[in-house]
Amino acid sequence: MTTKEKIKMKKTFFGILLAIMFAVGMISANIMTNIENMPQDEGPSWHWIQAPSVWATNQSPGAGTAGVVQICTLADAFSSWDTGIDEDDANIYEESDGDFTDASVDAPHEALSGTTPYETDFHIAVSYQFTEAMAKDGGAWNATRVYAVINTTGLTNDAATVTMSEGDWYAGDDAATQRINFYLLDDDGGADDNNPLQCAIDSTWSANVTIWYYG
Repeated sequence: MTTKEKIKMKKTFFGILLAIMFAVGMISANIMTNIENMPQDEGPSWHWIQAPSVWATNQSPGAGTAGVVQICTLADAFSSWDTGIDEDDANIYEESDGDFTDASVDAPHEALSGTTPYETDFHIAVSYQFTEAMAKDGGAWNATRVYAVINTTGLTNDAATVTMSEGDWYAGDDAATQRINFYLLDDDGGADDNNPLQCAIDSTWSANVTIWYYG
C-alpha cells in the first residue's frame, strides 16, 4: 500500500468530531405554552423553567448543585440508560470526559473528545443532575417534572425539536441531588427504529439541547 493510499484510508475512516452546545435562549414558542398558572390564593405560580447549563468537573456538578454531568455519543448497542454512563465505557464514541475545560456557565462547550464514525448508527446522551427543589415531590423524585429537547443540524437524519427519552433516577453528588440520562435513539425520538442517527463522511454537525424542570 502506498503512502498516498494510507492517507486516503485514514481520511475516509472517521467522521468529523461532534460540536455540541447548550442553547441559552428559548427552544421554541410551543414549549412555553405548556404553562399552568395557579390562582394566587391557592398557591404560587408553577411553570416550565429552563435548567441551568452549569458544567460539571470530573462528572461532578457538586453537592446540592444542578448541572450537566456528561455528554456523549454512543454505539447503537448501548442500552444502559438507568445508571451513570462510565466515561471508560467501550461503547462511547465521543464524550465530554466529565471535565469541561472552560468551566463556564451558560456558554457552549466547543467539542467532545473522540470520533463518531461516519455512516454508522449512534445515540446521543446528556446526563443531568437535578436538585430536590427542581424535581422532588412529597419525598419522591418525580421524572415527569423534567425533560430535555434536542435539535440537530448536519446529520443524515436530523432531529427537529424532539423530546429526548429518559432513564431512571440514579444517585447524584449527595442526598439532595439525583441524576437522569436523557437520550436520543433516532431522529424522531422514542424507539430505535427506521430513522437512525448517522453522520456523513467529512461532515460537520451540531446539537442544541435545552433541559427543563417544573417549578
